[in-house]
Amino acid sequence: MRAWVLMGDCYSKLEKNRRAIKAYEEAVKIDPSHEQALFALGVSYAKLEKRSGAVAAFKRVVEINPSHAEAHFSLGVLYEAQGSMSQAWEEYKVLKTLDEKLADKLYHIIFW
Repeated sequence: MRAWVLMGDCYSKLEKNRRAIKAYEEAVKIDPSHEQALFALGVSYAKLEKRSGAVAAFKRVVEINPSHAEAHFSLGVLYEAQGSMSQAWEEYKVLKTLDEKLADKLYHIIFW
């Protein structure tokens, strides 16, 4: 499983996001609760502008770890990009309790 995550990381660094997604998906098949693989999967989907895949991966991360600030931030950014301002605002409110700096950054993305 770790090998799939590392392979995904290598592909991601090479900007081969489709291959990264496949590697991370293999890791998640082995361990559906692997936070690192799920988060990286979301990032790879987001880089390809596959928002529904990214949202699903980040939602799974926050189900596993509700205090994962970067996943909440990423969800907020994706919701804002989709025009789902109420969902972006909800992520901001959660993020405000977890990481003040990321919350401020999200606030500026949502409202500027």
